[in-house]
Amino acid sequence: MNINLMDIVGRVSHQCDIMFRVIDIGEKHGKKIAILYGEDFRLIADAPYEDLIKIDPSMRMRLTKEFRSLEEQSYSYSGRM
Repeated sequence: MNINLMDIVGRVSHQCDIMFRVIDIGEKHGKKIAILYGEDFRLIADAPYEDLIKIDPSMRMRLTKEFRSLEEQSYSYSGRM
């Protein structure tokens, strides 16, 4: 799979728990790495290129919906204490 700058990706090793935008691709210690910027969180990370999977629009919608649902649940539980 070919991943390019500005693609939306997930990290396979983290079960695609956070969506990232690829902002740079480089090399470190002879391995290809990507610099990632969080789509929903203010977060910058790096990851091995081979750990990334491109997120297509339908998967992105599904992951966003799941995230919003979990977010809403956390707000409703916080008021019950």
